Amino acid sequence: MSPRPPLHDFFMTRYTEANAAEIATFIAALAGKGKAEPTGEDGLIALALADAAVKSAVEMRVVTVAEVMG
Repeated sequence: MSPRPPLHDFFMTRYTEANAAEIATFIAALAGKGKAEPTGEDGLIALALADAAVKSAVEMRVVTVAEVMG
């Protein structure tokens, strides 16, 4: 059996490098050295997906993203 890295019990320790890159990109965008990502539109789409999932679970039916974005 080959050794494996330890399991991480908290998302911040799992994604340390990704979080550092995200913060660096955000700071660069604030300084005018790049664009902010994800965009506000990306956030809106993620929220619509979550809203559709909740509505689908509550109503026990298929709910489209277009339906919740109205």
